[in-house]
Formats: sequence, structure tokens, C-alpha cells
Amino acid sequence: MDQLTPDEADLDATWEALHTCAAPAPDPSAAAAMSSVLTKEPCRSAGLARGSGTGDGDVNDGDYGTSGSHGNSASNVCDGGGGGSGGIIERNSSAGLTLFEQASLVPCLDYRQACQAAAKCPTALGPHLSAMAWLRLRRGPSGAVPVSHVYDYMARRAAMLQLRQHLQRYGVDGRGALTTSQMEGFVASLCGHLPSLAPVGRGAPGGISVELYATVAARKLLFFHGRSGWVRIKDLMASPNLAELLQLPPPCADPEPQLHLVPDAPATDREGNTEESWFAPQTAVRLKALFQSLDSRGCARLGQQDLLQFSGAGFTPLFVARVLEEHGRGTSSPAAAAQQISGLDFPGFLDFLLAWEHRKSAAGLRYLWPVLDLRRRGFLDRDDIAVLFREVKALWLARGQYAELRVSDVTNEVFDLAAPARSDRITRADLARGGAAY
Repeated sequence: MDQLTPDEADLDATWEALHTCAAPAPDPSAAAAMSSVLTKEPCRSAGLARGSGTGDGDVNDGDYGTSGSHGNSASNVCDGGGGGSGGIIERNSSAGLTLFEQASLVPCLDYRQACQAAAKCPTALGPHLSAMAWLRLRRGPSGAVPVSHVYDYMARRAAMLQLRQHLQRYGVDGRGALTTSQMEGFVASLCGHLPSLAPVGRGAPGGISVELYATVAARKLLFFHGRSGWVRIKDLMASPNLAELLQLPPPCADPEPQLHLVPDAPATDREGNTEESWFAPQTAVRLKALFQSLDSRGCARLGQQDLLQFSGAGFTPLFVARVLEEHGRGTSSPAAAAQQISGLDFPGFLDFLLAWEHRKSAAGLRYLWPVLDLRRRGFLDRDDIAVLFREVKALWLARGQYAELRVSDVTNEVFDLAAPARSDRITRADLARGGAAY
């Protein structure tokens, strides 16, 4: 696999050309003081990491200088100071200076000087530093931009282009999209090249198979961005999930936090984020072990009782039955087919976990809506809501809870919360628009 970071020689040539053509800082002592804050070093080894951008996946649309942008997409590459809170165009946390204040202390480029630099470095710098790209950079009153900021933009743009080219090599049919197997192939190609995936593919005991990791990691990308088994490269380039995979920190010696995959209580940190990333190698091992522990029939398919056991009596039998009806899969095994064994296979179980943990997202609603649409009419009326809630109330009554609740009252509250366009039915669009899809 080719490197997903810009070539070191090209970065050196870019840095040299920018500094050669830049206007010198008026105060050498101040410039020296600022050099420890604004350097090119963060970009040289960061690879694909956080930064600022529009996140639309287009290599021509990296709005690097938009005030207050916070990059979390795969198109925001190279940890060169653009990420975090506010990026380079807000107050610098180390120096306490705005970009305009920095511009008077460090070497800067105006557009004429930038064109001179592009002429000196036509291969690495010339193709990227267009007039449109220059206008996207935040400039000072004189129209100049600090050299380090131009360098950061160029480095992340080059890395983004390399990532897109790498993805396109897996979409060999020219559709600009990847199938499930192609997506898994791309993830597998990252193993052994990203430090965070060092445990994957090891032959020693405790090693994680590449096939298992690729299945788990690719499933999340396909769940959020896929359509009918395809995921567009453009969507991947703008994906915060792909950025999370590429930015995954390397494994450390400290004990890893446990991933608590239960329906209503995922483990969270102080900021409300999941303690361990879905893309962490050990997560794949735990998910596979969880699936195998639930597979009471030993047929690599989870049935209704298996999912009810997993939920800890948190799901109603009707809900589980509908999940299996809409998303359960058959089996390719002749023996199992003869026994009419069906249910959620491992990829289907991963989809179910993702849908439940992210049920407020558009992808979660897309998965769960067919489950709730009991009569497959494209909408829910009051009778549908009543049927669904009676199942929930039965669980509560078994626990001695909420006996005073009336089905009609809850049905009315659901309709009030959803605020549907028509008073007698709730559509998927109503839930997505009103944010009531939970």
C-alpha cells in the first residue's frame, strides 16, 4: 500500500519554496520567538488527522480558513494546527495571538509571492495553490498569510488527494463507489501501516485477524454511508467515521476500558463520548466474543431468544420479532437451510448494534423505521403506536412500574412530540424533521 501522507521530499521542497519567496519578518527576535509555535513539524508525521475543512469530500473544497470550523472529516488531513478549537484562524493557544497579530511577527506570503513559490516548486506546490485556494485562506489586512498556514493547507490537501486515489484503486469498476468486499479490502490494507492497528494480523497468541477487523470496521462505514451495499467515495472523504479510523491513537500499555454494549447504557466518558472507539482492534474481538456468547443454537445466527437475552429484557418480543423479520438473514449452509435457521448473522448483528446505539442518527432511523412500520404502509397511525406501546407497558407492569399510564395518553404524547405534517399519521420524514426519532 502506498503512503497516505505526502512525500517527505515534496514537503521539504514546499517548505523551502515558501520561505524563499516569503517576506521576512520585520522583527527577527519576535519571529524567533514565534517559530516555536508556528512550525512545519506537526504536519511532517501526522499523516491523516484532524484539521479544518468543509467536509464535503471534494478536493477543491477544503475551506481551510473558515472561522470557527472544526474539522472531523476524512478530507481534513494533517495535524498541522487546523484542528481542535478554532484552528489556526482563532487565537493561538500557545502564543495568545490572533492570525493577524502573528502575521506581523513571522514570514508571510501575499498572492504574488505565493505564485513565485509555486513556480519554484511546480510539482508539489503548483497544482494546488490556485487563486481559488488562496481566497479560501484567512488573510490579514495586507492580504498576506503566514507561511506555516499555507504549508499546513498544502500538506493536508496533498494527503487528501492521496487518500482519494487510494480509495479509487479499490473501486475498480469506475462507479466512484465501493462494495462491501471492496470496503473491507481497503480497511485490510490499512492494517500494518497505521500504528493504531499494530495488533491486527499478528501471528502471536492474542493477535486479531485482519478479516475480523476489516469486517467490524468496514461495517460502521457502510452503515452510516452505504446504500444498498455501496458506499460512495465522495461520502467517505467527508466521513467523520473514516477520520476516526485514520486518527485512531496507537495502543498503549494501560489497561483498555471495557466497551459496554448494552441497549440503553453505553459506557461514556465525562464528555459523553464512548470510552473505546468502534475502530479499536480490541473492540472487534469483544464484539465477536459477544456474538458467539449469544449464539445459543451454534448456527452463527442470533434468533429471537438470543436477542432478548442480550437486551436484558429491555426489548419487547414484538420489537425483536420485527427486527428479525426486516433485517434477519437466511443462511448459505445447506444443513441449516434444511432446518429453516435464520436470524442475524455477525454483520447483521453489527448493524443492529450500530442502529440502536445511534438511533437518533439518520442511519439509525433508516434501519429502525421498517421495524416500527408494522403494516409497511410508510406511516404510523395511532393504532400502530398503541400496539407498540402496549408491548412496552407489559414489560413495565412485569417490573411493577408505571401501572397508572394509559395507552391513549402516551399515544397522544407521541404525536405531540413528533408534530407530524398530518395529524392522523407519523411518517419517517416527520421523525427526521422533528428530531423525535428516539
